[in-house]
Amino acid sequence: RVLAQDIKRTLPLYVQGESFYEGLERLQDTHVLLISGPPGIGKTTLARMLVGTSIAAGFEPIEVSRDIDEAWDTWDQEVPQVFLYDDFLGRTMLGELSKNEDSRLLSFLREIAASPRSQLVLTTREYILQEAARTFEAFRRYGLANTRFLLTLPSYTPIERARILHNHVWHSQLPMSAKEELVADRGYTRIIGHKNFNPRLIEYVTGLQRGHPVSVARGQRWIDFAVNALDHPDEIWRQAFERELGEDERALLMCLVTMPDEAEVGDLERAVASWSQIAGRPSSTSKFESAMRVLDDSFTSARRREGDVLFCRVSNPGLTDFLNRQLGRDPQLVAIAARSALYFEQLERLWQLIDYGTRTTVETVSASTDLAEAVRRLFELPGNRWIHTVGGFGGD
Repeated sequence: RVLAQDIKRTLPLYVQGESFYEGLERLQDTHVLLISGPPGIGKTTLARMLVGTSIAAGFEPIEVSRDIDEAWDTWDQEVPQVFLYDDFLGRTMLGELSKNEDSRLLSFLREIAASPRSQLVLTTREYILQEAARTFEAFRRYGLANTRFLLTLPSYTPIERARILHNHVWHSQLPMSAKEELVADRGYTRIIGHKNFNPRLIEYVTGLQRGHPVSVARGQRWIDFAVNALDHPDEIWRQAFERELGEDERALLMCLVTMPDEAEVGDLERAVASWSQIAGRPSSTSKFESAMRVLDDSFTSARRREGDVLFCRVSNPGLTDFLNRQLGRDPQLVAIAARSALYFEQLERLWQLIDYGTRTTVETVSASTDLAEAVRRLFELPGNRWIHTVGGFGGD
């Protein structure tokens, strides 16, 4: 009952886009839908809207809050039921599942898939799902990570972004002056066209996020406050980076943000190994590959190009900004990055951190003996930026 009431309150804010219709089709076809993606992308909202559609079709909603036994205890094959298991792997995965819950969960998935009157919607963060698939043999055999419905930022078209913003502003308590700022000189385009546009951030800047009322400084316009929040999306990424990732994953991301926009994976592995050595931490190919699996599709994205060469990049521009600020604010990390650098391009990126860092970091970067030594060490060595060229016979 409470779940249905929460869904009813959320309905006015929701915009039905392509992801909604694709998810609905999958749920109706297979009866089970696992939604994954990075923090703040809208997994829970999409899941609740799909459950709301099932409620409208006559299904009884049941929310699983502790473990899958709650679903087993309430399941009735003779009654149309839709189950929602939000964040089913927890926020940090390891230690979150109770004893043998992986097997009981998969058994329930199979039963629901075979039941014409039952539906199950689950959500989790993508990097936690990848870690679970690596940790639990039952998940790996089932192919759980390969059956998920992955939400990504490009899922939102410009018109969908505009509708999301409109709905939140309409139902907010923002003063009329803030709404007028959106209209003046098409100010709304500064928000819907922003590279870091995110439903959770829109909820935050419109004061609809619980515990985060709008706090505009005296003399500041609301629209400038909103754009500043989009420029600095730390609220989305900080907890996931600092509390939910291991040292191996954090080291990989710190190295990746010093590389060109796309880094060849072999170059990245060598850079991570060098970083770990300078930081006094053990490294290995297995540790690197494990970190790549955990981060893939949430924090990083990989693709093959130039034949069969695998490249990796930070998956989200907002995350890139966050990582740059994390690195730029910490002189110790800057020193490790300079000492461990294997490619001159990494030093170029370190120099650009001046734009993100505090005064202390600016002084550390610009006057660093570590950076000066790295310049001498790497100046004439091969770089790691790939450039597309055409050979004498027309070949790439």
